[in-house]
Amino acid sequence: MGGTGDRGQVRRLRESDIAEVSRIERVSHGLPWPTVYFRKALRGGCRCWVIERGGRLLAYGVMRLRGREAHLMNITVSPGYRRQGLGARMVRHLLVDARRLGAVRAKLEARTSNCPAMRLYRALGFRTAGVARCYYPAPRGRTHACRMVRDTRPRRG
Repeated sequence: MGGTGDRGQVRRLRESDIAEVSRIERVSHGLPWPTVYFRKALRGGCRCWVIERGGRLLAYGVMRLRGREAHLMNITVSPGYRRQGLGARMVRHLLVDARRLGAVRAKLEARTSNCPAMRLYRALGFRTAGVARCYYPAPRGRTHACRMVRDTRPRRG
């Protein structure tokens, strides 16, 4: 799995990548995942992927499988590389990986205020399945998340 060339290579996250992934996480999110979350995900059986180009990590994705359902838990593109299709590429890769492993459905949550992410997920075939009130920690309290789902089969047309 994964392509190469100017678009970079999709490959499995390695323990040696965690410091850089954590750095990207910190500069990308107001309340980032702690480094230990990435270690736990990697060691705990989550599917963890990166997009790398020229030795530089550009994006990452973390997915947990439970039965026939995939939970896309964290998809982040490094700030200097956004709006180049890397987020969409990572989501598509996670969906293919999930389908290959037997998942028939994928779910994720996105902050209701994260309009670029919501547009991306809708463009990739996710639909709103509800709102999780007070889901994410925020600088002052908590904020809502949009729960989104889609099946893992390739979209037609």
